[in-house]
Amino acid sequence: MTSRVALIIAGGVTFVALCVGLTLFLLTGGLVDTATLKAMDDPEKWDKTTTDTEAAVKAAPTDLQKQRTLLYIYLKGSRPEAAFLVYNEHIKQPNPAFFDLLDKDKDPVVRAQALLMYDIIQTKEPVDPVVLKDVTGRMVKAATDTDESVRQNAAKALQRSTLDQPEIDAALVSILTKDTAYLIRDSALTALNTRFDLARAVKDDAARKAWCVRIAGPLMPLATDSDPMIAKPVCDLIMRIGLLQGAAIHDVVVKATEDTSKRQGQMALHILFSRIRAGDASAAKALQPVALRLLKSKDPQERAMAAGMFSSMTDPRETGTIELCKPIVDEAYPVVQPLLVSTDPADRMFGVQILAAIRNPQFAPEASKFLDDAEPAVRLAAIQAVGSCRYTASLPRLKALAADASQPGQIHDMAGKAIAYMTQSDKPQGDGEAQPPATEPAPAAKTPAKTPAKKKNK
Repeated sequence: MTSRVALIIAGGVTFVALCVGLTLFLLTGGLVDTATLKAMDDPEKWDKTTTDTEAAVKAAPTDLQKQRTLLYIYLKGSRPEAAFLVYNEHIKQPNPAFFDLLDKDKDPVVRAQALLMYDIIQTKEPVDPVVLKDVTGRMVKAATDTDESVRQNAAKALQRSTLDQPEIDAALVSILTKDTAYLIRDSALTALNTRFDLARAVKDDAARKAWCVRIAGPLMPLATDSDPMIAKPVCDLIMRIGLLQGAAIHDVVVKATEDTSKRQGQMALHILFSRIRAGDASAAKALQPVALRLLKSKDPQERAMAAGMFSSMTDPRETGTIELCKPIVDEAYPVVQPLLVSTDPADRMFGVQILAAIRNPQFAPEASKFLDDAEPAVRLAAIQAVGSCRYTASLPRLKALAADASQPGQIHDMAGKAIAYMTQSDKPQGDGEAQPPATEPAPAAKTPAKTPAKKKNK
């Protein structure tokens, strides 16, 4: 019985001791968090504090220094919850002198935590414009920090900034173009997407244009980034800017079309066509020199691009596009006409492909002459040309090609489709309304022949 009473008494004493200890701990913590605020105004003493936790505690001769040492330990991450209490005081009453200490700290954990505090400060309402400018500058500077975790926190904090400041976008672009770590670059790209959403909401035309340009312009070269996980979302963002704010980045897009062999040049063409379909005459005007340049190219890829481009310009379903692109289409024939008499079958094929793409009945008789060309690829392009113009005078020859067992399979198929389209009969392979023969580029022609030989009719 006596031993049981002794245990109860001992337990009670232990409980009281724990309560007293907890109370003293909380009181001490409160003193640390309030008393330290004044101590933070003395950077010189702060710098003398050692980074070694154990040595720092033993070396503190006064209560104030102990409190400052404890705060330093908190900021090192040993007590993040206590650090938050300190941060909370400075969120309420920001102190640039204290911020300087954090930004200059040798430990990246401290610098990264400081950015979390700046992020909260910039989003609280109301916020002093002077304080907002100060913390924004600190976040921008942190984007070039030597530590990855600090740069990533900087990107995430800048994502939530609503300020129209070129420095912010430049910092994010710098991370995206110069950093190598995927997660950091991805954070910067996410931030730039958010920044574009802010930009497109700006009502002032000049300000909106400037903001969109400083995002889209530097991103264009990244369309061919070596990391496909970066290149694709970059292209998606550029396309989004181009489709939603195409007029704002007009000069950026036109500049990119100077090299259509690159992905950014091809995206720029897509953006221009999207604007043309929306009725933008300035986009059609910008497309004209590009289209004519491609017509004069010898590069097979650029020639295929030109054929597809002119086919889109004359799509019967796009009456607005046809009207805006008429000046471009009208200039096509004089450019490709010399190709039609070339000894190079690749030239003849491309010339006939353009005749097929522009869908002008005026040129159908000339295109029909190539139904007897010695090169199968040229004959295939000729079938596309007469079919797209519904040149019924070529029906006898098309029927002969379709029935000729010596012709390649593609010739048979394309001739059959052209006949069905002209006569509006059902396709051999299924039901429904007959469609025009495809005007996609034909297979590449073989090695150039010495003379443009013609194949005799059988």
